[in-house]
This record gives sequence, structure tokens and C-alpha cells, in this order.
Amino acid sequence: MIDFSHHPEGRINIQGLIVPDTFWAQVEPGYGLPEGYIGRLFTEGQAHHLIRTGNSTYDQADLNDVEMAGYVARKAEYEAAYAAWQGGAQVENQEGAIVVSGPPALSLDKAQIANDSADTITVTCDLGDPDAVDEIRWQVIAPDDSAIDALDNAVNGVASWQLTTSFEGTHTVRVETDAFGWAEISFEGV
Repeated sequence: MIDFSHHPEGRINIQGLIVPDTFWAQVEPGYGLPEGYIGRLFTEGQAHHLIRTGNSTYDQADLNDVEMAGYVARKAEYEAAYAAWQGGAQVENQEGAIVVSGPPALSLDKAQIANDSADTITVTCDLGDPDAVDEIRWQVIAPDDSAIDALDNAVNGVASWQLTTSFEGTHTVRVETDAFGWAEISFEGV
């Protein structure tokens, strides 16, 4: 079984945990392939190959097996960070430690609205950091697939947005920030 592989099409596989290289670059910015190589195969204690263009493999006597074994040993950390990243969190490597920020927490003042007339709902975004000041991009997608977008700023880590609607069906509210990632929440118009 291969412990670590870097696929030429941009995927990292650590004992079955497959992540895109865009995620990998955030958690391991110092990782790279030597010039002229497009992939890697590593089996701890057995083999370490680099893949050249044309997919021919070469053993490399000077490869850092300790570094590769370290990546394999941190699989659980990468797995947790990847799950958070897929959920909208920001991930980065700070002095060798993987740091996960966000995603923002969204809440509604109503889970359902009556459509007998237009109704107003308040959505609150909490960044989880009372010192945070960040631009927030709001988007509401109505049941008819129309969308409303707005920009706002979080003050003391919190922002609220009110919207008025009379649509029946599920509305999705999405919020994005540069520093804290993104989150979604839904409510029902009845």
C-alpha cells in the first residue's frame, strides 16, 4: 500500500485521504516537487519515487523520507482540516501548526415565514471573534432561483441583515468573508 502519493493531476493521497493540491498548498506551503517532476509515490520503509513527465518513475537516493513519513503521521490533522475547509473554513499553516478559522455562524430570527404578505427575516452572522472587522458578502437565493447580493461589514465580529420576502419554499442565505470562510443557512416560506 502506498502511504503518500502526489498525482500529476493535482491530488494528494495520504493512505486513502484524497485532497486537492489547492488545499494541500494551504496546509503545507513548503511542500513541493523538484523541477522536472510531476508526481510522487512514497511507501514508508520501502520506496520513494518521483514521477517525470511521461510517467516513468525513478528512485531518488537523496529524497527526504522523514518529511514524507511526517505527512503520513499527520493524516488525522489533515483529515479534520479538510472537512472544515469543505465546510467553508479557512485553513493555513502557522509555524508548522494547521490553523482552522471559521466558518461564520449564521442564525435566523425565524425559521419559517408566512406568505400572507411580505415578511421580514433577520439573519445574523457571528464570526466568533469579537475583535473581527471583516467585509461580508451576503447572498440570498429565493425558491425561483433569483438572487439578492449585498456587502456589509462586521462590527465587533457580528453583522445582521434584514430581508423581506413573500416567496413560498426554501430560501438559502450564504455569507462569505475573506478571513473566516463561508456558511449557508436556509429558511422556509409557507
